[in-house]
Amino acid sequence: MWAARALLERVAVRGAVRGASAGVLVALLSASLAWSVTGHVQQTTLPRSETLATQRVDVGPIRDWVQLTGTEWLAANPWGAAIAPIVLSGAHVGLFDAPAMAGTPQLTGKSCDTQTLVEGSRYRVCAAP
Repeated sequence: MWAARALLERVAVRGAVRGASAGVLVALLSASLAWSVTGHVQQTTLPRSETLATQRVDVGPIRDWVQLTGTEWLAANPWGAAIAPIVLSGAHVGLFDAPAMAGTPQLTGKSCDTQTLVEGSRYRVCAAP
C-alpha cells in the first residue's frame, strides 16, 4: 500500500512540475508575441523618411533618362534598396553581381565608383564597372 501511495505522490509532483513548466513556457511565448506586436504597431506611428510619392519625385530624372536612352535594364546595387526606384524608372531589374548584368548600368543610393550617368536627388545611375 505504501508503494502505491509513493507512486501516486511522485506522479502528482511530476504533473505539477510539468504544469508549472508549461505555464512558464506559455507566459514567455505570450510575452514574446506581445513585444513583437508592440514593436510593429509602434513602427506604424513613426514618420516615414521615404514614401512612394517622394520616391517618384527622386526617380523622375532617372525615369526621363531611361526613356530618352532606351535603357531596358538597370542593375540594383544594393539588391533590396534599389529595386523600387528601378521599377519606378520603367526599366527591368537585375542583380548587380549577376553575370548576365555585366556591362549594365547600376542604380544605387551610394556614390558611384564609375561615371555617373544620371542623378536624382537620392539615387543615381552609375556606368557599369
